[in-house]
Order: sequence, then structure tokens, then C-alpha cells
Amino acid sequence: MTDSTRGITGLAPRKVDPKRMFAANRDAETASTPSPEEVSAGIPAPETPKEQPTKASTAPNVRPKAKQPRKPAPPAQGTQGRVNTYIDADKRARVVAAYKATAHLEGDESFSAFVETALVNEAIRREQLHNSGNEFAAAGKLQRGRPVRD
Repeated sequence: MTDSTRGITGLAPRKVDPKRMFAANRDAETASTPSPEEVSAGIPAPETPKEQPTKASTAPNVRPKAKQPRKPAPPAQGTQGRVNTYIDADKRARVVAAYKATAHLEGDESFSAFVETALVNEAIRREQLHNSGNEFAAAGKLQRGRPVRD
């Protein structure tokens, strides 16, 4: 057996030209992946000419602006937060079974959406029962860990 006959067979063709995997070789127009027809036909994606640097960017006396440290952006309205809870395994299994059995009927997009709906409905019930239907004011962070009991 010679080295020229060795190789791996049965692999699908590459979806992306390896030269395009470098960020410097990509731009917004060429970042899209080729269609399945192009991949199966082995047609490479079209190359776009690279921009030539301008004289201003190559001038020796022009100093690039110093990068300012990035400030964290304030959370946009509607961003998601994580909620960690611990519940009994039997109760969790019951809840998961109810979600799986009814998600398609209730229009739940995910288990997280199901849990979110349940939590919001319980908050609304408590607001109506204890606060004349008004939302409670936010009062800091949740206490971590188990409460101390005597």
C-alpha cells in the first residue's frame, strides 16, 4: 500500500471553505454558509476582493485612538435571568410530566416558558390576595441558603 492510496472515505464534503474560517477572511456578505446544493456540488463560495488600506490609515504620524474600557451595558428590558430552585424529585417529575403532556395544547415554547407562566400566575394570585392586585415593590435580593431555624 502506498501513501497516495491512503485516506479517509465516507465523509461529507466540507460545508465551509477552510480559508474562510479565519475572521480576517470573512465579511458580512461572505459570512453566510453556502446552500446545500452548492455544498453537494462542490461549488466554492465566491471570493470578494479585500479592501485596500487608505492613505490615512497607513500614515506614520496618525496614531490610533486608545481603546476605552467597555462599560457593561445596562440590561435591556425583557432580558432573561436565571432562577435556581430545589424541589422534591417526586414533585419535579409530576411537573415535568404535566408539561410534556400539555405543552402542545397550552402553547408552551419550552419548559422554561411553562415554569415562567406558573411563577407569574402565582405572583398575580398573591398580589390579588395580599396587595389589592397591585404589584409588590422590589425589595433587594433573595436570601441565599436555608433560613435559620431554632
